[in-house]
Amino acid sequence: MTRILALPLLAGCSSPVAPADSTGGGAGTDSGDRGDSEADTGSSADTDTDGEASLSFSSPGSTAENPVTFTVATTGEVASVEYVADGEWSLGSSTDSGRGFPVTYTFSTLGSRSIEAIATDGEGVEVASAMLEVVVSNPGADFDGMGAWLWYIEGTGYSHDELAARLVDLGFRRVLVKVADGEPSCSSWPELCDASVPATYQAAGLEAWAWSYNYPGDAASQAEALSRAAETGYDGYVLDIETEFDGASSSLESLVSAFAGARDDAVADGSASNSFVLAATTWGNPADHDMRVDIIDSYVDLHMPQTYVEAWGSSYMANAAYWVEVGTCEYRDLGATKPVRHVVSTETNEITAGEVAEFITASGPGSSAWRVPGEGTPMSIWSTWEAVDWGMTRFGDEPDCR
Repeated sequence: MTRILALPLLAGCSSPVAPADSTGGGAGTDSGDRGDSEADTGSSADTDTDGEASLSFSSPGSTAENPVTFTVATTGEVASVEYVADGEWSLGSSTDSGRGFPVTYTFSTLGSRSIEAIATDGEGVEVASAMLEVVVSNPGADFDGMGAWLWYIEGTGYSHDELAARLVDLGFRRVLVKVADGEPSCSSWPELCDASVPATYQAAGLEAWAWSYNYPGDAASQAEALSRAAETGYDGYVLDIETEFDGASSSLESLVSAFAGARDDAVADGSASNSFVLAATTWGNPADHDMRVDIIDSYVDLHMPQTYVEAWGSSYMANAAYWVEVGTCEYRDLGATKPVRHVVSTETNEITAGEVAEFITASGPGSSAWRVPGEGTPMSIWSTWEAVDWGMTRFGDEPDCR
């Protein structure tokens, strides 16, 4: 079993495009800022703008899990209700008065969100409004904090204990450890079966996620790696899906569905918790590779695009935030409804600390860096990493791709 990972040298991305419309009770994705304040305990008093109509939130309460369904109770002549997040981003509108004017929305920026419901009459005139402070989370998934990808420990100059301490000092939240290449083999990848590996990182305060490079065929056998990783004590699993699946549909769905099934089985038998994350990483420009993002999206909790601006060239590095936004919109256009958190490559140490910071600020919590220095990459990468605030908690808005 080879220990070599094929990582892409990509060329360009498509222009920002719009996600699926979220109006009329359909699902959407948000563009808001991640709030840091404590949420209030429900909706504020409703506002009656003309004395003839009023509304108040019926659901959700002060906390909610994705996807969130908003409904209101109204009096008077109300024909339509629009929901707006953080005073700027429309979540959609509904005319379905019989069900409380429902709109269902999937937030990609979590935390405290300010939601306003705005009622209009049949002439389109605003007649009432109400506010709700709600803390939004993803069920069984926490993507806060930055991650560092580990290809394998040999060649880094560190033991797992030492690496854990170094990553914590830099502000990382998780480490992603390679455990398989195709079908699982504990002799080729002892990290898959050695419970001391995830335990070491967890004891230091890091989440430990496993990852594998994957191929078409033998999906059930490859998915056994997730089952074993859960038994070993890992907190999540990432499928690395690349050139072998360009333009593929059936083989891709077979693979991702097999891993999703293995995750569900692990949760059911108690070897994994409900918070065990299943994610996928593939191209930062998936449209150029005819990658079926929509198929992947049906089974995973998180997308982790390999947006390697360092490999793409100096003009991409100099506009890191822009290319992150372009990539996010491309994922949305291809059917991604789950959070999109990009991977920044630093393996040639050409990208500057400032460009890395711009990249992860645009990408958001749950972003990550490829890869822990060593084994063919310069150790000077550590100096670049030391100049980045990997513990940052404030991020930019997800782009409005409409």
